[in-house]
Order: sequence, then C-alpha cells, then structure tokens
Amino acid sequence: MIRVLVIQNDPLAPSGHFGYSLVEAGAELTTLHVYQEEERVEINVQDYQGLVVLGGRINAFDEEQQPLTNYVIQTIQAFHHQQKPTFGICLGAQFLAKALKTGFRSNNGWEVGFTELSKTLAGSQDTVFSTINEQCRLFEMHEDSFFLPENSELLMSGRECTNQAFKVDDYHYGVQFHPEATSEIVKNWVEYIRSKPNDQGQDMAKQMLTMQPEDFQKQKETCQKLAVNWLALVKAQSLLCASS
Repeated sequence: MIRVLVIQNDPLAPSGHFGYSLVEAGAELTTLHVYQEEERVEINVQDYQGLVVLGGRINAFDEEQQPLTNYVIQTIQAFHHQQKPTFGICLGAQFLAKALKTGFRSNNGWEVGFTELSKTLAGSQDTVFSTINEQCRLFEMHEDSFFLPENSELLMSGRECTNQAFKVDDYHYGVQFHPEATSEIVKNWVEYIRSKPNDQGQDMAKQMLTMQPEDFQKQKETCQKLAVNWLALVKAQSLLCASS
C-alpha cells in the first residue's frame, strides 16, 4: 500500500477527483486539514511515500499567513529532502515554488473558469503528463502565480497565465489549474463568491459557470490520468529510495 499525505489548506478546497483517483489506484490517503491549527501536527515523513498539497483562498506569499504557510513549506521541504514526490495544486503549486526558493508572481488579474491550456514539448515527453491530451480545458480559479523554480521544466502553458504546470527533479509537480474540481466543489466556490458584497464577485460567479456540458467529464478523465501516472511515479521512487 502506498501511503500519501494530503495537505488541505481550505475547507472549500478538498482533494476531489484527484483524491478519488489516487484511492481507486490503490493509495491510502491521510488528510490534514491544516487550516485548523490543531491539525498542524508533527509529521514523520518515513510514514509516507508521497505528498499532495491542495489549493485555498490564502496567498502563499502573504506574511500574515505565516503560521500555516511555514508549516506547509516545512512539510514540502521535508519530503523534498527525502526525495519523495510532491503534487501541488494551485496554492499548493505556489507553496512548492516558494519551498524551492522561488518568488511570487502576480497574474495581473483573475483567471476564472474552464480555460484552454496546451502541453509543452517537455509535457508531451513527461512521465506524468504524456498521456493527457495536447490541448485541455481545465478549471482555473486564481489571481496569483509563481516564477518557475530553478532547474524546472514547464509542462503546460496558457494564454493568460503562462506557467500552468511544472516539474522539478523528476518527482515534484505543481499545477496552477484545478484538475480535482468537481461540479459540487465549483458550486461551493460560486456560492462563496456570490456572498461577497461587490460587483466583481457577481461577475466572477457568472464566469465560473460558463462551461460546456462535457467540461467536467473531460476534466475528470484528465485528472484520473494525472493521478494514476503520478502514483506510479511515487511507487517507482519509493522502490528506488528503498534500494539505495
């Protein structure tokens, strides 16, 4: 059994299809809801073979969020030092970039809803990304982004936000989009946005609901491929570490 630690940074951002797909592929998940201080417990990295860091509403580079941010960064760095794979989603990708000493990058506005993204040549040749389509419509919900870490490869790009997916050291992955997002998760995000007393929130909610009927199904298929391929990498890396 491959054990994966999941860091959930926000009650509105669960692991969704990515978590479901990992379990279906044979992983055992342990989820820490670190937005609750009492769940920021000491972690024994030896108990896990991989790490998933999810999204959330905070800014990874906001100094006011230091208690949560420091905990997540230190967790990522602990897995990095043990050469154990990480998969970061949106905020999780920004945390991964920060853990690897990479700076903040504004996206100069919100990127919201299903968005056309393209694989790079490196993405087409990558172990985790090679089996997904060259062009994908994937859900976005972010205002912030990141610079690519040193020695990383860009795997997917978009028109409004170039850095959509990257890998470092062949086993750390970060994606700016939300492959895990189900229709129910997005519905909860829409309700939250609509509760905000400003016109921008209403416009964003409308944009989030601009989709084609097959978008969630196609995203689910993409998410399953990413999760299964990443878990295979986790297994291979675990065997490699065990033999060295």
